[in-house]
Amino acid sequence: AEYCNTYSTAGTKAGDWFLPSLEELKLLADNFSGINSLLTVLGKPTIGDEYYWSSSESSDSGAALQELPLDVTHFIKKYVSYHVRPVLAF
Repeated sequence: AEYCNTYSTAGTKAGDWFLPSLEELKLLADNFSGINSLLTVLGKPTIGDEYYWSSSESSDSGAALQELPLDVTHFIKKYVSYHVRPVLAF
């Protein structure tokens, strides 16, 4: 979450980005091909076939992990390293 909160790009600043919830990551899974096609056209990095942390917690020590492009959710311990995908509110 901290990485996403401090992330910035040209035209954005730290605090504009956030760690998506499980439901927001499921929207990415549902629209994976279309989003990556648009990102490619825009010359931006695409979303990889990876596991991504969500901001949705399952307990004090666990959180939801979304497998993209599949709509598969895993609940695991927070100390395990996986990818994050910062997102912007719109």
